[in-house]
Amino acid sequence: MVNEDKASLKNLFRELLYVLVLLAAATIVVNIIDTVLLGRVWSGVSRPNFETAYILRTIIIAVIGLIFVLFVIRHNRVPEIVALSNSEPPSNSLWPWVTLSENKRKIGLVSVIVFSFLYLVVFFYDPIQFRDLSSDEKLVENLSAIFSFIAFIVFFFTGFVFFKIRKKDVVYAYSAIIGWFFSLLFFVICMEEIAWMQGVLFFDTPDIFMGNSQGETNFHNYATYRFELSYYFSTFLFFIALPFYYDHRSVITRVPVFKFFLPSRFMLYIGAMAAAYNYDMWNNLYFQLCFFITLYILIYYIWLKRADKSLILLSILIALFFFSQSSFVLFGIRVERTPSFKEYKEFFIPLTFLFYSFEIYLRAKKQARILDHH
Repeated sequence: MVNEDKASLKNLFRELLYVLVLLAAATIVVNIIDTVLLGRVWSGVSRPNFETAYILRTIIIAVIGLIFVLFVIRHNRVPEIVALSNSEPPSNSLWPWVTLSENKRKIGLVSVIVFSFLYLVVFFYDPIQFRDLSSDEKLVENLSAIFSFIAFIVFFFTGFVFFKIRKKDVVYAYSAIIGWFFSLLFFVICMEEIAWMQGVLFFDTPDIFMGNSQGETNFHNYATYRFELSYYFSTFLFFIALPFYYDHRSVITRVPVFKFFLPSRFMLYIGAMAAAYNYDMWNNLYFQLCFFITLYILIYYIWLKRADKSLILLSILIALFFFSQSSFVLFGIRVERTPSFKEYKEFFIPLTFLFYSFEIYLRAKKQARILDHH
């Protein structure tokens, strides 16, 4: 058993090196494209630019995204993509891990579709309302905070589920620590979203926070752009790229302490819409790359493999995904307050946190039940 664990960790380090090489290659390619076409690496925020150079770089990124997805698929062929399941896996099973039931997955897809559709309707018929809904302490921000807070509570109890079975194997003690880490992470995200309840408790901004860009009680506005880049891109990697990746390269699923926290393919479907809410950051090729890779992955799962049920809902999702991003790029100028789009993006990310927290809690409970039966 010890030798197996060492082998799995050794393979994991190799896999991480492989991923880092891919990320480094993508970064170099993106920087080269910008340098050649614009004479500099683009950064910051601005409205979409429809000059020839900017359109050309978007086309190139779309092609590169397709090449990346095809590269992973063709060089890591699998007989079939295993369908999602909430059944208790056999003791020797590596995949699929337990996820939410089929009905709950449909509820999740319907939720994303309904929110996306309503936001689009508001965007086209009342741009001012679209802006106002995303303002501080309004609907979008409040729901984002609520979703993150629920995820914090669920992961807090998930940690205790693993803690109770820690004597069965030391891996569950580590799993409890990871569960509580996620709990703390989502709590901080929630508090940062609502400025640590400044608008609820009505206290003045402490002097230490007066220097940030919004003069609110939060840390991320000291480096808003860098924080947003890291936050959006890391959630893309975790909820979109990772499930797609280990569907074809299952090495990471063989590391016991990690396998309980891997997001299922369902989280990819829930989290995809966040990649389609770009306007003032659309000129950033990294976000374009995230959009196109997500689009291709959705197409791959929906039409090429047909691994999961709810194909009608998934087809509606991909249509909304593409139409939303296209609409924002073409008509986003109608919205006066451009950060509105980032607030909506930050809405769909905590929505994914919410479903992810319940998925891991269910997985932990079923693993505890399996151990009890043995």
